[in-house]
Amino acid sequence: MTPVFDTKSRCFTYRDHSLYVEDLRVQDLIAQYGSPLYVYSQKAILDILHQYTSGLDDIPHLVAFAVKANGSLAILNRLSHEGAGADLTSGGELYLSLKAGIPGSRMIYSGVGKTDQEIHLALQTGILMFNVESEPELDRIAELAKQTGKIAPIAIRVNPNIDPKTHPKISTGLKGHKFGIPVEQAKSIYKKAAKMDSIRIVGIASHIGSSLMDTAPLLQALDLLLEFRQDLINQGMDVPYLD
Repeated sequence: MTPVFDTKSRCFTYRDHSLYVEDLRVQDLIAQYGSPLYVYSQKAILDILHQYTSGLDDIPHLVAFAVKANGSLAILNRLSHEGAGADLTSGGELYLSLKAGIPGSRMIYSGVGKTDQEIHLALQTGILMFNVESEPELDRIAELAKQTGKIAPIAIRVNPNIDPKTHPKISTGLKGHKFGIPVEQAKSIYKKAAKMDSIRIVGIASHIGSSLMDTAPLLQALDLLLEFRQDLINQGMDVPYLD
C-alpha cells in the first residue's frame, strides 16, 4: 500500500502579512530567541510520520528517519516516542540517536565507508541491521563481529538496475552507479553470507534515487526485490525485512 500525503495541511501560513508556524508568529520567536533561527513544525513532521504508519498499517513495519536529514535531538526524541527508528550513515548519527532515546533495535546502518570503530559501536549497540554495500564490507563486518563475539545482522544493498527517472546526480539504482551490488551478483554473496558464523541475514536493502516524482520505478524495483527475496527463501534463507 502506498502512503497518501495530505498536501492541503499547512503548518506554515501567512496571517495579516506575518509568517506563522502552527499558531506561533515567527516574528515573536525571533524576538525571543534571536536570528538566524531554525523553526520546525512538530505537527508537520508527525503528520507525515503518521501517514506512513497508517498507509502501512496492515503490514509489519518500521519507519526509520534518515538522521542525516536533521540531527536535532528534539526532533529525534519526538520521533522515538512515536515509535520511529533511525537510518544511520555515520557513528555520529548513531550517537545522536542513542542520546535521543532511539533503541538499537530500531536502527539501520546504511551508507558507504563504515569505519571499524563505527562497526564496533553498531555491534555493541545491537542495531537491527547493517545495509552492506559491497562484498569486502561484508567480510569486514563478519571479521569484526567474530572478534567481538557478536552476530552481525545484515541486509545486502541490491542495485536493481532500474532508472528512477530523477536527476542523474541523485540517481543511485542503475548498473553504472557506485552504490550497492548488482542483482545478478547479489545471490552469490547472500549464499556466502549464509555460511558465515558471525553473520545473520535479516533482509534486503535497495535505494534507486532521491526526489522521485513517479512511483512506477519504485514499484518496478519492488517487484524485482520481492522475486529476489522469494528466491532466497526457496534456498532456505530467512529474509524478514525489505528496506
